[in-house]
Amino acid sequence: MSRDAPDYTLLSDVEITGTEIMVAVDLQGATVAMPIDVQGATIALPVDIQGQTINLDVNLVASEVTIDVSIKAQEVNVKIITPSGIPVYIGTSFVNKTETGVTIVNAGSESGSLLNLTGRGRLISIAFWLRTGDPDNDSPRSDLMDNEIRIYVDGSSTPQVTITMEELDRLNGHQIWGQAINAGASTPKNYTAPLGPRGGLGFVQKATYITVDGFQATRVCGLYKCDVEFTTGLVVKWYNPDSVNLSVSLVFEYGHYPGGE
Repeated sequence: MSRDAPDYTLLSDVEITGTEIMVAVDLQGATVAMPIDVQGATIALPVDIQGQTINLDVNLVASEVTIDVSIKAQEVNVKIITPSGIPVYIGTSFVNKTETGVTIVNAGSESGSLLNLTGRGRLISIAFWLRTGDPDNDSPRSDLMDNEIRIYVDGSSTPQVTITMEELDRLNGHQIWGQAINAGASTPKNYTAPLGPRGGLGFVQKATYITVDGFQATRVCGLYKCDVEFTTGLVVKWYNPDSVNLSVSLVFEYGHYPGGE
């Protein structure tokens, strides 16, 4: 089917079932809406677009499709949706970085928004340094390992991503935990560990073995490579289950997709 549309609006509604078809469309100076529903077919769709607005809505189910599009001096926004429903973006830019400094998180509570992003982008990583909020209270605390990073995505009232300090160490092979267990219930020591592909706990100060399930410490430093996408916004909060106030210093690495600021 070939049709020229120099001075009018062309509506072409094509439904193909169990067929092989080639549709060649040459459009000049026209506004075109072309919904195509393809099921069980092989289709070749060459489109030559010059100086007009075109909306090409293609719904493919169990099909093989080749779309040959020639675009000259036009601005094009192509959105590809994966089976998970998350868009795929190419040519992303990550040039923004923010450091929040020291934030006090009250005992037994969740912090306010430590990072609040709007638009469309991705949070790459969170680096942190956690310690008791009172510099004079440096006794080891087991609840430091139960502190939790919470990430809220696209306006959700519940966090889509949560991870505790103990889980972050587990994600990196439980290296800090293993060192504390091997040392036994002795004088507190400082432990370090190389970070894995997803991060981990890099340094724990004055760690002491408590039980087979955990240990206590005075300071915890680490990196979480969360790699979380958002389409409308993202918020990061911190949960402190301890009985004393804690302070946390964070650095976020993130970026917006082109046009998503």
